[in-house]
Amino acid sequence: MKDILIIEDDVSLRKYLIAKANKINSRIGIKSTDSAGEALQIAREYDIMAFFIDIQLVDYSGLEFAKQIRELDKYLFTPIVLITAIPTYELEAYRQVHCYEYIIKPFTDEELTDMFERILVGYIDKIQNHEKKICLDMNGITQLIDTKEVIFVEYKLRKINLYFRDSVLKYKHVPLKKFAEQLTCDFIQVHQSIIINRDFIQTIDRIHNYIILKYINIKIPIGKSYRKEVGDCLNDFF
Repeated sequence: MKDILIIEDDVSLRKYLIAKANKINSRIGIKSTDSAGEALQIAREYDIMAFFIDIQLVDYSGLEFAKQIRELDKYLFTPIVLITAIPTYELEAYRQVHCYEYIIKPFTDEELTDMFERILVGYIDKIQNHEKKICLDMNGITQLIDTKEVIFVEYKLRKINLYFRDSVLKYKHVPLKKFAEQLTCDFIQVHQSIIINRDFIQTIDRIHNYIILKYINIKIPIGKSYRKEVGDCLNDFF
């Protein structure tokens, strides 16, 4: 799953930003923190697709954090949105960190919605549409797989198995967590050995904790440790 990162030290505002972002694009992951130091650790550990940064944070300036982000090669062109109550910061921000845009506090719900839609839908969805194909090395032969056609992925008998509508592709031994890094946010892990494509969900049984997918006559179990995450990510179905 692709993630955005919200850095805001006002707890109520941070919750509001998270809720609004999730409402506009529920297919993205949302990471958040109140400090620049922790945000930098998150940015290094994950691939963040957009940053939403409050200028004034608990440890140091959000603008300084944005400069640190730009020093990391993988974030040279990643959208950065600065959240500020000080309008004079905007020119400095554009000059120093080439921020994508800014939003000035206090902002209206409409202003926030417009900004999130431009980035979470207009930008991120377009990027993700180009990331739906993966290359698999099948004994020296490279095979291009369209992940939109993959119904679910299962780690079984020390191999990755990709289930399609009419076939199963047995791939080599790769840890499921590692293989999942290639998948788009259309996929969600529901069990320690299973990742499903949410576009193929047909039924979710919350009583018996299983999922039925289209075209596959198999009950996919929802692991106990995944139930909360599955519920949060698939709230449209629950």
